[in-house]
Amino acid sequence: MNKRILFMLLAFGALFLISCTKEDEQKTLPELPKVEKPALVGNYTGKMPDEEWEKRMVRLSLLDSGKVVWMETLVKGETVKQDTLLGLYKVENDSILLLNLNENREFRFKITPIGSLYFMTGAGTVYKDENGLPAGFIHIFDNPKK
Repeated sequence: MNKRILFMLLAFGALFLISCTKEDEQKTLPELPKVEKPALVGNYTGKMPDEEWEKRMVRLSLLDSGKVVWMETLVKGETVKQDTLLGLYKVENDSILLLNLNENREFRFKITPIGSLYFMTGAGTVYKDENGLPAGFIHIFDNPKK
């Protein structure tokens, strides 16, 4: 029985050594096309932290014109409140999205490489919930028009 196991190990070892030739080491991988960063303009959805309300769900639309539409649904027990805010947005340093909404509300978001937006605290760090997950929005990509 031990001879069979030893023979099998030697056979697999020999096959491994044969398959790893110097010719394979010299091959280079083909260049892949560069992936472009998704456009910031579009629709987003997510939830935000809130001390007063149990849930704060937001649908965010960033328009080509630099305008923003912020539609939020606030939930506390059986009470539900919906509100729509308008404002402007701008990008700082290619990585921070600054939203200025009516009612003098301002938010900052970290723009991720995949196009998500993470809510930032006043200290400039990404806010994380009790589970260590960042609060923010995911980009909703529409189907391309034919």
